[in-house]
Amino acid sequence: MRVSIDPGDRKLLIASGALLVGIALLGFVLSPSPATQSLGYPSSYATGTGGAKAAYVLLGELGYRAERWTSPPSDLPKHPRGTVLVLAEPLVAPTADEKSLIREFVRQGGCVLATGGSGAALLSAHRLASTHKPVFEPQKFNAELPAPLTRHAPEIVMQSDVRWEPPLADQQRYYGDREGPTVVGFRIGKGEVIWWADSMPLTNYGLKQSSNLMLFLNSVDP
Repeated sequence: MRVSIDPGDRKLLIASGALLVGIALLGFVLSPSPATQSLGYPSSYATGTGGAKAAYVLLGELGYRAERWTSPPSDLPKHPRGTVLVLAEPLVAPTADEKSLIREFVRQGGCVLATGGSGAALLSAHRLASTHKPVFEPQKFNAELPAPLTRHAPEIVMQSDVRWEPPLADQQRYYGDREGPTVVGFRIGKGEVIWWADSMPLTNYGLKQSSNLMLFLNSVDP
């Protein structure tokens, strides 16, 4: 049974760190360099088209307690119900211990939104495949079933050449194409994981495309 949590009671951990830079979590306290931001990395500080400052500001305006997380994974909440971690395309591969801590966070009731291939690497259950051809332009994906995650989001836009491999029995496909799923969700213990193939729906540019804004809001309020 889905438990409704008021936005003011839901906490989102959004960090800019050396391990996972941008609208992500964990790591050491180092902001992304201007050069990195100019490339369109989804940093919660960046105002360019590929940045994610608009998403971060919007969450605060909607009443969520959004914060940039700058502590090590061992400091994640021990009672994480109502807490969402946003992991957008981390730059450095996680260690086995870090993956274990994130998985335990979810198992105890936390939620994780991870994007891209590097975001999936943080999930012990990740299963990715490449598209047959490189993807150079944004693509549209239609919702494949009615669900809280697809509510008011009939079509989304992403640009990615990675796909989740055919979901296991406990993993649900929500958007995708013939190449494979681009949005999946699954539970681990008391918590939930949502994976996107691309960070575009939470970027300053992508929030305005199709139903991307609703996908983002549905994902941080699962």
